[in-house]
Amino acid sequence: MRCVICGAVNDDTASKCKSCGEPFSRPEELNSKRGSSHIRGHAREAVNSRFAQTTPIASIHHHDIARKWKFEYSYGAPDQTSRGLEVINGILTHLEKPHIDLQLMLDDAAASISKQLGIREVTIGLKNKKDGLFRYVSVVGVREDAEQALRRLTYTVDDFRADGRYKGTTLGRQSILFLAEDNPYAAGEEDTYSHPVLLGSRRKSLTDSIEGDYLDVLIFGKGSEIIGWIEIAGTRAGKIPDVATIRWIETISKIIGAAIICKNYREMTG
Repeated sequence: MRCVICGAVNDDTASKCKSCGEPFSRPEELNSKRGSSHIRGHAREAVNSRFAQTTPIASIHHHDIARKWKFEYSYGAPDQTSRGLEVINGILTHLEKPHIDLQLMLDDAAASISKQLGIREVTIGLKNKKDGLFRYVSVVGVREDAEQALRRLTYTVDDFRADGRYKGTTLGRQSILFLAEDNPYAAGEEDTYSHPVLLGSRRKSLTDSIEGDYLDVLIFGKGSEIIGWIEIAGTRAGKIPDVATIRWIETISKIIGAAIICKNYREMTG
């Protein structure tokens, strides 16, 4: 007699299978249930139970685990969270040094934001301690002549207010979105366009970014004082950065602000 559960051959007089231990059904009972989901499900459970007891588990070596995670850490496809953390880790690395090179830290941060978050143009500006004016100090992704024009510009703290001379849309405490249609450039800033031939481009969707768009993310110091800003102009895919990207840059700006406070404290305390 062949067991309908596991297929083992048994003696015709056996009442249950010698292999899986399942009792044999009477012919009439088997015929009434054959092909039913009950028999199929019962068969699967019996076979799975049998193999769970008799099939050895493959040996797993801890060296294989270590190699897998080392490979994933070094070469795994990074998601947006990993990319944002990469920027932050780079900034924090500068804080581990005995002396913080602020210019080098900002240059690295701008380059990392562009690379990791896919931003086409990234600029960072700071308040000058001597005259209290704001200037661009780090520029990535901008044509050389436009960069030179940017570095000649100066701003006051009033220029960063919602009712200042630049017309934008406040997204939150830190971020202000400026759209090309609102002409968010003051007189004399025409040379700062990185691609002036693209001025007047038309959008095909609400997420498209065109020449003249940019987003400012403020950097705060002690007492919520505005001490600088990160400016981004569109993604490499020609889009306005999404909310997740903006949130990452807001977080990065906070860390830069903390780094500047830390640097100033070190200089004061020697």
